[in-house]
Amino acid sequence: MNKAAKLSLVSLIAWGLTGCGGKQSTVEKAVSPPKPVTIKLASSTETAYKLIAEAVTKKYPHITMELIRYQNNDFGAMLTRGDKPDLIEVGQGGLSAMQTAGLDYDHRLLMKGSNFDFSRFKDGILDYPVNFSQDRNKLVAMFILPGYFALYYNKDIFDRYGVTYPKDGLTWNEVIDLGKRLTATDRGVLYSGLQVPNLWDAKSQLDQNYIDPASGRAALNTAGWKTVFETLARIYAIPGNTKSSNPATMFTQNTLAMIPDGDRIAAWSAVSDLNWDMVSYPVFESRRGYGPSLNGTLLAVTSVSEHKQEAFQAVMVAFSDEIQEKLAMDGKATAIKGFDRLFGKNVPGIESKNVQAISKNQPGKPHGAVVYKEVPTIMDKAFSDYFNGIKDVNTALREAEDQANQVISAGPK
Repeated sequence: MNKAAKLSLVSLIAWGLTGCGGKQSTVEKAVSPPKPVTIKLASSTETAYKLIAEAVTKKYPHITMELIRYQNNDFGAMLTRGDKPDLIEVGQGGLSAMQTAGLDYDHRLLMKGSNFDFSRFKDGILDYPVNFSQDRNKLVAMFILPGYFALYYNKDIFDRYGVTYPKDGLTWNEVIDLGKRLTATDRGVLYSGLQVPNLWDAKSQLDQNYIDPASGRAALNTAGWKTVFETLARIYAIPGNTKSSNPATMFTQNTLAMIPDGDRIAAWSAVSDLNWDMVSYPVFESRRGYGPSLNGTLLAVTSVSEHKQEAFQAVMVAFSDEIQEKLAMDGKATAIKGFDRLFGKNVPGIESKNVQAISKNQPGKPHGAVVYKEVPTIMDKAFSDYFNGIKDVNTALREAEDQANQVISAGPK
């Protein structure tokens, strides 16, 4: 073949590849849109649904979020009536019930296929749910609202009795001593110096569990639990300081001087005649710098979901910059680094509050799952018997541990 013929052949091939218009043709593969998927989110509060539902559908138009209900962590009843959730919104206390119902799934299996940068999570946020799992070997859920703790105080009550405002770093003993000075009856109104909404938040400050994760037996008759009992008893031994069934209401009604509690900044700020501020959560002298362990709202992809990948995509929407920014500005703790600088920007009057108090203490160590729901009730009764003088503290704890071990031996219900 001569040179001219070769050139003609090359030209012909080039013409055939490019077409008359001189542009290279491409075989375009038709990309099918994702099939529509409905993700059922089980909740008792609607918190997670309100947080992510609209944003999920905006980012993933093929995903529709549907809210289904459960009550009192009764996941068995939910399954019996035919509701099969893809996601469950749950508090720390409900994780064991979720696992007992066989709904838990290790989220680390889903993380492997995600392009999310998980190093953006705050230190420890992903470790806590692993320790909440019954075998401490699964990431059974993810914190979407990690929560925080502080000691809130009513400035008007302190002013009424001429008591100096509390400061960051106070111990439980120091706060109890303040409570004594602020408990009084004035013109027929009873003012309480100190009320504790959740008696057992303090246990994690001393690394106390209900059950020893190594042995699987009750771990209640310990020096740490004894300290917790004796400390709480001192609060309600203050003359006139009867334990309230609703300390938060007392605080908003200006009859409670101090309340150590969780995420309350937005709630207190919404009460127009409440003159309040905050300091760090009280600590034990033997464990200065440690608050309660993390507690908040988690989302869990379930083992029974037929759309685990889509459900996990919905979970991860909660960690988008848009939602994390809104949470921080509304005075909520965030799971992702870099948003604390925006904390409370949407909360009226926040600029005058000591919001740094929520970060003064390290969270207590994550503790194991409460597989046996009867055990906390046993401890409630033990504390009542001790406080009311029916039993001394050593007897109350020893008998509580014996009862708890009987429950453990019988197996979870």
